[in-house]
Amino acid sequence: MASSDDPSEHEAFVQAAYRAVLHRDADEKGLAHFAKQLAVARLTPTKLLNTLLESAERRRLTERTRQAIGDVARVGAMRDFVTPVSAARAAQLRSGTTQYQNAVDDAYKALEARGRLKINPTFEEYYRFHRRRFAENCNAIAWMRTERRKPSDEAFSLLEIGSGLTVMLYKEVFPDLAVGSADLFPNSFIEDIVFGQWQIDLQEVDTRTHYMTPDVQFDALTFCEVLEHLVVNPVNLFKMLSRSVKIGGFLYVTTPNFFAKHNRDKISQHRNPQHIFPERFGPADRFHYHIREYTLPEVLEAMQEAGLQVYTFYYSECWEKPENIGQRNDDQLQNIVAIAQRTF
Repeated sequence: MASSDDPSEHEAFVQAAYRAVLHRDADEKGLAHFAKQLAVARLTPTKLLNTLLESAERRRLTERTRQAIGDVARVGAMRDFVTPVSAARAAQLRSGTTQYQNAVDDAYKALEARGRLKINPTFEEYYRFHRRRFAENCNAIAWMRTERRKPSDEAFSLLEIGSGLTVMLYKEVFPDLAVGSADLFPNSFIEDIVFGQWQIDLQEVDTRTHYMTPDVQFDALTFCEVLEHLVVNPVNLFKMLSRSVKIGGFLYVTTPNFFAKHNRDKISQHRNPQHIFPERFGPADRFHYHIREYTLPEVLEAMQEAGLQVYTFYYSECWEKPENIGQRNDDQLQNIVAIAQRTF
């Protein structure tokens, strides 16, 4: 380690220690505090590592990893996917979500203040309903950027499927993000912040052969709360999506958990948890309705069959009522998060 008059080396060591022990970047306060302690020799590198290893956050992370392995391994269909590495990745992701909630809320307020949300009066209700999921997504983007290990002078590229508001939030939280958008309709209100837009109806294209972005590939593709609205074979769909991902890049998928507690309760009463298509809806309303919900094993198996490597996964609390958080087994939570990597 460099001498005490080189503050950048102290900060670099603190950052590396946080990533190694707590699986996240150092927060601003912690970075400044520990770098100063190292600089004035009140703390040695070894003592810093021991401090982090003995911290409450590290204990929570370790316990979360144990729970993730135990909870998921209970389900026979999951055993092929559960490893200490995938569980540790999941624990890392879950523990980092809350730090992005303020950033996402601030991003929404900034967009509102600049008048960018006037284009669609439904944005406010949509944001209020999805705000915790947006924070979870932003945390995942930051995590995938770290996992991708790109050169510092090379922008991280992301393709978002199906939401103009989400694209604006991502760009506000991560100004250096190179973001593209693929949606059912072109969105003129994001033309100045994306480097490309692709119009696609996932219900109409032949996913077996179609290329969404034939001339461009991305470091990551986010496919959130869309799968459940489609009549589609998920293996063919994931194959198509992966064609837009660079080798080494990630496919990030979120979708409702069919075996969430409220669905299990209905099944126990001999009621079908999947609703009948509403009488008032026509064909154009299909994207407002869940055609089919999936289980986590189904999503992971489809990713694997599509030639992707399952990287990590977990059941998410983003839709849970506050009083239910921490009160249910993971596999009873309402949402699924699955991340796969394209390896060839």
